[in-house]
Amino acid sequence: AATVGLADIAVRSKVRLTNEGPGAVSAGVEARLPTGREEDLLGAGQMAMRFMGLASAESGRTSVHGNFTLGLGGIGREISYGGAVAVAASPRMTVSGEVLARRIAGIQRITAVAAPHPRLRGVETSRLMPVGEDQTSAFAVAGVKWNVGSTWLLHVNVLMPLSDSGLTATFTPTVAMDYSFAR
Repeated sequence: AATVGLADIAVRSKVRLTNEGPGAVSAGVEARLPTGREEDLLGAGQMAMRFMGLASAESGRTSVHGNFTLGLGGIGREISYGGAVAVAASPRMTVSGEVLARRIAGIQRITAVAAPHPRLRGVETSRLMPVGEDQTSAFAVAGVKWNVGSTWLLHVNVLMPLSDSGLTATFTPTVAMDYSFAR
């Protein structure tokens, strides 16, 4: 069966806390409004708030970025953080590396568990059950952006899991091409 409808809507705001310059510190807030039907898996069924801190600095051809997020409500309490480094290898090419991690309270590893049948004596059943501690998923991303022409930008990235939590592939490559209508 197919489901069509409006999902939860996110409303965000971000403000820079420092003056103009090579470094910046910002704060942000996001409210996820429970507009999607939980029964149709279009929403979490309750409002969620996320509070963010962001920082970046640039020196010469290198920039460093970091962020931290605390989330409350929704599917669970969340802590996420990340850091990145980008280097302008040439006037037309940027190389970057990033590490991202996310921990959501109440999200546990799913595994097959054998248990006695609740009504049939001597019969064991296997069920998929959440077990263990809250899971942290972590990823590394390496990428290149190349200005192949005056208005064309090629992005090549590889995402690699640093943890075995959740559904993870050994690596996920992406390739994208952007075109800008303005110079």
